[in-house]
Amino acid sequence: DGAKWGPVWDELGLDVTMIDRNLPSLQQCQSPWRGIVASGASLPFRRASFDAVVALDVIEHLPKEPAYSLIEEMERVAAQTVIISTPYGFLPQPPASDNPYQEHISSWLPEEFEQRGYAVVGVGGPRPLRGMYALPRIRPRQLGELISMALQPIVYKIPSIAFGVLAIKSLSGSGKLRPSAPQRP
Repeated sequence: DGAKWGPVWDELGLDVTMIDRNLPSLQQCQSPWRGIVASGASLPFRRASFDAVVALDVIEHLPKEPAYSLIEEMERVAAQTVIISTPYGFLPQPPASDNPYQEHISSWLPEEFEQRGYAVVGVGGPRPLRGMYALPRIRPRQLGELISMALQPIVYKIPSIAFGVLAIKSLSGSGKLRPSAPQRP
């Protein structure tokens, strides 16, 4: 549900175009950026239309073949960078009452991205600490979030124990990216 990221993009001053196949998700956006209802299998843009193309928690909602088509389309319309996040492995999640597309259908492993030339890091803290909708299993939730954040520097380097993976591909010919490890304040 990309609408939740609107305030982040606004704060960063980015010019954003959001694609979603669920019109209500787009309608939740209270931002000046564009929202377009479209399928990821055939993005309505020319090659290299955007500096970066980002799919945060999207591909797990698609069967594998349509998800691979989406990744190919993202790589086609990106000029420099493609960024994808998804849970590690299969995380059962039913459709949401207000959005049938929230169901998880496929699972993803770091190797699947690495084989396509992506650098991969772990995100979201250790996998056992989170459940459906990425909610902390430890109660109170604030404690679960705090523990996940404290362990993030470890899972960053070991995606196989992370709740999710962040895959980044440079299309500018500079080779694989290795994002910097998060710095502690």
